[in-house]
Amino acid sequence: MNNNTKKQINIELFNIDSITNSSLTYFFNSNLCEFAQISANKHETQLYILDAQRYLDSLEQIINSIKSPHQFVIILYMNEKPKLQKDNSILYLEKPIKTDGLKLLLNEIYGLIYTNKIQTDKKEELITSKPIQTQDSSHLHIYDAISHNEKDSIHQQFKAQKYVGSNKNIEVDGSDINHIYIHKEKYLYTHLLHAIRIACDNRTSVVIKNQSNEIYYDYSLKIFYFNISSLQLQYLQKTPLNISEISILKVNYKANTQFKQSSQERFIWESTLQASRGRIPTSTSLTSMTHMINWPNYSDLPLFRHAIQISALWSVNPMSLLDTAKFLAIPQRYVFTLYSALEALSCIKLKPTNSSSKSHTYIKSKEIKHKSIFSKILSHLFK
Repeated sequence: MNNNTKKQINIELFNIDSITNSSLTYFFNSNLCEFAQISANKHETQLYILDAQRYLDSLEQIINSIKSPHQFVIILYMNEKPKLQKDNSILYLEKPIKTDGLKLLLNEIYGLIYTNKIQTDKKEELITSKPIQTQDSSHLHIYDAISHNEKDSIHQQFKAQKYVGSNKNIEVDGSDINHIYIHKEKYLYTHLLHAIRIACDNRTSVVIKNQSNEIYYDYSLKIFYFNISSLQLQYLQKTPLNISEISILKVNYKANTQFKQSSQERFIWESTLQASRGRIPTSTSLTSMTHMINWPNYSDLPLFRHAIQISALWSVNPMSLLDTAKFLAIPQRYVFTLYSALEALSCIKLKPTNSSSKSHTYIKSKEIKHKSIFSKILSHLFK
């Protein structure tokens, strides 16, 4: 349903830190949420979102001071849920914020405000359903990534959203073009790459530190070690960092068996996907030709929908980012996300558009999408 015809929940982000504020603002301005908006008029507020950590012992008093009986509150918390008097108009959401969890809370509030609860989005219903597995393979995730089975296309689309975000397509001269760019120097993956360069130049292991986390890179083994929970790591990967708080130091590091570990390629890949989510670095040309110079080890990487098709296309027919999305008839965010990840791994390079682009013999879109082509690719990958 169009946002202009559907009633909206008017939301106020109440004294939230700048990083969370930016993330939520991005969420409400994207097409992830069709029935809630940040209200320009505080007198129209129906829902407050606030962070428990900013108030500690005064949380209940703050809520009582801002909330009227007909208004709702979502309290964001980390690790331990606040213990307040039971109130059906107060809901809780653990940080780092998960999109599906936030949407479900908004859906519940919408139903309470407007009496008739709206239907749960079909994509959300599929969260608990299993993807249809038709291949008995240890590399099933790759078959899923190239699957075009209509039965699981909706599931695959929702599943991919955590990697590619939900940005709408843009026009080069459109007013929304700035939505597709990120300043990559603010994200963890860029500092991981810088750490690898320092380690290689000095032939030593290094540690990447900020005020609360440490990530070690073992130069000899090409492995990252960290003692961070999965949710904390994901939050660190996808949130803009304070560059002044980050330091990279040379260390004499020995592997700690109690720490989690990840290969260099996988850690860079995952960190870039979390940062990108359908966006590209600010310096990226939308019109230059993208050429695949080598393939990452996809058998060891989490993949999302269309990743293999795009890779195969760039291997045989260099094409601009915008033309790639048009040629494969897919949303631009899939192309942008893969470009960011492959660029971080130095698997692609850009060529000027005025090169011999006209001399390319473009294969048909149907051929790119056909499974028989990818079975050859997969057999090559797993030799």
